Amino acid sequence: MKQFIKNTILITICIFLVNCSSDSNSDKDGPKTVNTDNYLYFISGEVDGESFLYGLETEPTSIEYTNVFGKSGVCTSDNTSYGGINYNSGVYPSFSGGSSIFFDFVRFYLCSSSQSKLELFNDSFPVKSYPLSVSDNTISGTNGSIAISYSPNVNNDLYYTSFNGSSINGSFTITKSTEKNQFLLNQLIDAYQEIEGTFSGTLYNVEDSSDTVEITNGAFKLQVKLL
Repeated sequence: MKQFIKNTILITICIFLVNCSSDSNSDKDGPKTVNTDNYLYFISGEVDGESFLYGLETEPTSIEYTNVFGKSGVCTSDNTSYGGINYNSGVYPSFSGGSSIFFDFVRFYLCSSSQSKLELFNDSFPVKSYPLSVSDNTISGTNGSIAISYSPNVNNDLYYTSFNGSSINGSFTITKSTEKNQFLLNQLIDAYQEIEGTFSGTLYNVEDSSDTVEITNGAFKLQVKLL
């Protein structure tokens, strides 16, 4: 998990930077109601009853949170029958400190497929409910499942995941999925899929599974990028 966070941060060329404002509000006044049209991307909810909203509004004053993309896994001639690719997307603070939340889309592409990642990418995130994964491993993880990762403060070596405990408890639903591919002179430059939905779950400290946090009333609007 630590390596995943480090790898994701290294993918600086894949950071979605736009001229928009940010919102990193966190309080105990209950879950926030978010008008998704006012945000280019966000993740909101409650952690142990304390509400949060990390995202970037359409009318900026600053950019405090960034929609960060990544992937793990690679298809080679040696793993065609069992290998897979995980897509990653989440929010990460643009400045020192702050919380981060990521979603790992586990084995959303299988190396055994007769079609390319590009051919399948935009159709890989249909509107439906998804199981939480028992692992984010690109070989042993559950095909088409979700892993949730959370850090209360990215400056500290403390991370929570939805798959580190003895049981999996939570939900993840995509309620809207929209193709956002970028073209130049009718040529595809980058493939993106924008997804919106809800989530919740028990997250476990990666160093001590007896230490948990509860995320409830979670909502998101993010882009996932084909890398």
